[in-house]
Amino acid sequence: MEAPALIEGGPGAGAGDWRSEAIGRLCEVLSHRDLTQLLGSLLDSARATLRQRKGHDTSGSKADLARALLLIHHEDLLADADTRDLVARRCGVRAPSRWHPGKAGALDFARACGLPVMLAGIPANERQRDIEHIEAPVRLPPLANFQEEVSTALLAEIAQPRGRAIVSLPTGAGKTRTAVESIHRLLVRPGLDSRPRPYVIVWLAHTEELCEQALACFRQVWAGIGDGPPLALVRFWGNYTRGEELLRESLGHATRDFCVLVSTPQRLVNVLDSADPLQQEWRATLMTRAGLVVIDEAHRAAAPTYRQIIDAFGTATHAAIIGLTATPFRREYVDQHEGTRELRALFRRLIEARRTLGDEPLAALQTRGVLARPVVKEIVTRQRVRLQLTLFDAAPSDERLDEEINQLVDTHARRREILKALLVESQFRPDMRMVYFAPSVHDARCMAYLLQESGVSASVVTGETRVVTRRRVIEDFRRGRVRVLCNCEVLTTGFDDPQVTHVVMSRTTVSQVLYEQMVGRGLRGPAFGGTDACVVMDCIDEYETGPRLSLGYTGFREVWRPRRARP
Repeated sequence: MEAPALIEGGPGAGAGDWRSEAIGRLCEVLSHRDLTQLLGSLLDSARATLRQRKGHDTSGSKADLARALLLIHHEDLLADADTRDLVARRCGVRAPSRWHPGKAGALDFARACGLPVMLAGIPANERQRDIEHIEAPVRLPPLANFQEEVSTALLAEIAQPRGRAIVSLPTGAGKTRTAVESIHRLLVRPGLDSRPRPYVIVWLAHTEELCEQALACFRQVWAGIGDGPPLALVRFWGNYTRGEELLRESLGHATRDFCVLVSTPQRLVNVLDSADPLQQEWRATLMTRAGLVVIDEAHRAAAPTYRQIIDAFGTATHAAIIGLTATPFRREYVDQHEGTRELRALFRRLIEARRTLGDEPLAALQTRGVLARPVVKEIVTRQRVRLQLTLFDAAPSDERLDEEINQLVDTHARRREILKALLVESQFRPDMRMVYFAPSVHDARCMAYLLQESGVSASVVTGETRVVTRRRVIEDFRRGRVRVLCNCEVLTTGFDDPQVTHVVMSRTTVSQVLYEQMVGRGLRGPAFGGTDACVVMDCIDEYETGPRLSLGYTGFREVWRPRRARP
């Protein structure tokens, strides 16, 4: 039996849903040819996959094509200049030359075209405060014994002048909470550290989402434990804390209070390099007041921006420099320990919960229910992968190999095999909440379209999706309005939904770090609000050469093992 037609309205659809209204109006003003033109390569690829699956060609109705446009662009459909201009011509109105989502011009245009105002776009989130103050109460559950072991070792390292270490707990085991609670203890019990107050903590993360998550964790710990000193939280990324007034206010907190400066590495490098007198004053304050630098996702710390920051603080201050990561290694295709040796040179010491979790922390945490048990199912794609890069590059990086491989696996035939497996899985699990990691933006959009066409509610987010729109789509997924969330290089870090039941590894990688980060999105266990088991659907391609990755790599310990002194 054929699968039902595309679900009316898509994610979150219902009576009177704005999507239904938008689809109806788009079908009125645009021709089948217009809609086909706007969908471009997506439609060609989807047709090819459907033709292989159904045995006949299908172009889809106008409603199907309009629904596909909304699937790709969401509320930002009219932000695409080509779409906006075509709709304007067909409606006989003038299109805005610049698009400001949710603003008066966008609203007026949507109304003039007879489209629902949701297609004016979601306005940017209300700006958060540049500097916050937090006090205390509301009790948090205590740290688990493996987190306590890590916290004790971390505080001992911070107490050392110029202490260096990288803290590692598997994804979902609470490393950020452990680090922030350790900082709380540090500030509550100053005897652990003899350096003078005020005290500045610099927290670095490479994305806005991770920066906001760090701030949220500080608020949670300070409110949940109590007894902590007042704390100034400074947003120091993007457009936050710019301008003389805000910079001077934040400087005041850094010179008087306990202060946490949350920044992206590039913003901090700009301060280090700036010739502006006020920025130089900020640099001088950091170099005299900073007692601790924390680098989130520290497996990235060998990058030039991080190295510059580590060198600056390591030379000019006595600050401890601490990294946090679930994957304290970097593996290159030729020399599998080269990248890990660079991390060891930067951080010197690895902190793990070896006493409480042993040499296989994943298995130990699964037994405790902290992490979900991975159930691996293979999808044999029959896709042959012949790597050309290795023929002319003696030492290709993981990133370059990944780029080549993922271009090769973006094919109609491979999508057909994967789609077949996903549809079977969706029939077995009505509660399915699946994250699909795609090899390309094109593949992510195609798979979401194909799933929707097959009756499975799906949506897609990519690097091109606006942050506020992405948050709305993810919220639909968390609330169960969407069963499959397709993405390309967006949800590998900073995404946390404990109720994920499936992770699909369609994005092929030779990077052990990336593999573990992706699989980790589904491994939150019942003890931490997640699921007992997570189905990991591994796409098996036919390689001429290349490693087969699996969860729980521990070979990095060979590099981190303390060196014995020579006799």
